[in-house]
Amino acid sequence: MNLKLHAQLIIGISLMAFLGGCQKQELEPETESVGSDVTFTLTATYGGPETKLTFDEDGLGTTWQPGDKLYLVDVAGKNKTVTLTTSITAPSKKASFKSTTSVLSGEYVVLYGSDTDKVKTSWKMFNAKSLNDHIILYGALSVTDGQTSANISLSHAYARLTFKFKNIPAGLKVSDMGMAASKSGLNCTETHLINQTGFSEVVAQAIISFGWSVSDDSGCVTIAPLDLSSKKVYFYINGTDADGKYKTYEFIKEGIKIKEGINYNIVFDFNSASNQTILNKSLKSTDAYVLTKPTEFRAAAYWNNEKNSYSVESDVDFNGEAYFPIRAEKLYGHKHILSNIAVDLEKCDNVGVLSKGTSDSLCIKNVSIKGHDNVGGLAGVLTGKTSGCCGKNIKIVGNDNTGGLYGYAELSSSYRYIEGCTMQDENSVSGCQYVGGIIGCSKITEGDLKKSAISNCGYEGNISGDRYIGGIVGCMDSKYRYQCKVDRCYVKGDISGSGKCGGIVGDFISIDCYVENSYIIGDVVGDSYETVGGIIGHIMESSNDGDAYCRYCYSNGLVSSNYGVAYDYNNKYSSSVQNLTSSPCLKENRNDSANCNCGPDKTFLSLLSVINGDEAYSTQVWKGIDAQCPLLQWQADLLNGDIDAPGFGNEDW
Repeated sequence: MNLKLHAQLIIGISLMAFLGGCQKQELEPETESVGSDVTFTLTATYGGPETKLTFDEDGLGTTWQPGDKLYLVDVAGKNKTVTLTTSITAPSKKASFKSTTSVLSGEYVVLYGSDTDKVKTSWKMFNAKSLNDHIILYGALSVTDGQTSANISLSHAYARLTFKFKNIPAGLKVSDMGMAASKSGLNCTETHLINQTGFSEVVAQAIISFGWSVSDDSGCVTIAPLDLSSKKVYFYINGTDADGKYKTYEFIKEGIKIKEGINYNIVFDFNSASNQTILNKSLKSTDAYVLTKPTEFRAAAYWNNEKNSYSVESDVDFNGEAYFPIRAEKLYGHKHILSNIAVDLEKCDNVGVLSKGTSDSLCIKNVSIKGHDNVGGLAGVLTGKTSGCCGKNIKIVGNDNTGGLYGYAELSSSYRYIEGCTMQDENSVSGCQYVGGIIGCSKITEGDLKKSAISNCGYEGNISGDRYIGGIVGCMDSKYRYQCKVDRCYVKGDISGSGKCGGIVGDFISIDCYVENSYIIGDVVGDSYETVGGIIGHIMESSNDGDAYCRYCYSNGLVSSNYGVAYDYNNKYSSSVQNLTSSPCLKENRNDSANCNCGPDKTFLSLLSVINGDEAYSTQVWKGIDAQCPLLQWQADLLNGDIDAPGFGNEDW
């Protein structure tokens, strides 16, 4: 199995760094009228009389080379990039650069580097022979009408990390190395300049891989200015040992403030590594690697191979230990608990215990996850069916696609792909759009017909966001019939947003969609009167052959609209969206919750009713408990300890 990380991750510099951090000199424009044959001359300096940065064994040199070019890139993207070339015939500390065309008025970034008009770090290991290919200089330049010459002081865009390696173990075949930092030390958003498009943002990962290109036990990478002070920095080296096992050497260092134009020498002595970790094959799960302690979880994150699977084979407490999201095909939980995890990567996408993958029979406790898009307690992106997972005291903060356990899922297999997953105690989920207690947004692309998508799940806690907010799922989307279904789920907590807010589902975007045998005890409040419902916030209008059901459900709490169960788009589903108003706990207008009082004076049998010839509540699904509203049968069994479930029942957390 090839475990080498293939992704190339980069961090660049912001617009403010370009425009506010560079030193501009006062220009003395010439008044000559600009024509098509008028050239432009730019005299560049670097920090004074010396001009160009050249990396060498002694550190920093400053010579221009014959054929060197500068590029004028219009920040607004209105004018074409202008290339200026020096005419020197030998290395020189002083040079002027001339264009073959005029330069129109505007604001420009002046660039030097082998990447022509792009500013970006390679984040790739290179050796001494290619040092000068990684030099980038930049500066800001204002050009007025008629101007034909200017002076500019250029600054370094990057620093350099120079690695020295000592005592490399005999027989170790190194595949790559990289770095990571806890609590947003490495910014996951890189900003770089692209020709005629200005500055654009590209989302990267938290773990940066350098690859491996080392000569004479040394190598280099370029890096943008980065403040890592007061943070732990985790350098890693991956390889296979003499026995063919996957081994990770981890070097933990105190962070520093990395400044542009500085070369930082770092020595890695394999005999004094902070941690040495071997990932062993599991005997419980075929083709999976064993995870039993924090260093093994970090090693799995460093390998960053989405085709790997891992097996959690003990409870793991991460108190005080850094955690980085793992990419994996599957994470087998074996009913173990991961506790005291804190992940703060607010500018990163795909954040959770797993960044991408699926988990099974795994519980998390006392976990705080912060990310950008696709954020969940167990996985930022769910890639397969999952069951038997749970959470307790979970706090999730994200932007779009944010969920208590999973942020986003796009799946081809729809058969109960989230089943038997429950979050108990004090949980909270907050985001922007597509926010849910179990999953933020799910999209089903193909699969079996008439199968449940989310079943036997429960969430306890509050949920907040802007639009598409649901107690179980914020949004469900499917282009196939009978795919979007939520069955036998419950919510205990308050739901709040601006619109398309529902106690169980925020919004259905589907030809056919169903919510059955589900309930919420809590308020559902939104700013939009028409897209707030006790069970479903909104049902999208679809084709005439589609259908929608909301049946055998109840909401017990305030709903800031007249839709106690579901908002019906243009009354299209008036016959099938059943508000079930005959039950005391199923009053249509939930602004008046006084008439919903489930208690000893109203037995479970008294709440049974027949609607349209169908039994509203099945005793095979529901169970009544004194002083409470009806519970789901599976939920009551969990509380009574009658069935086995990971992390609940009689299990002591």
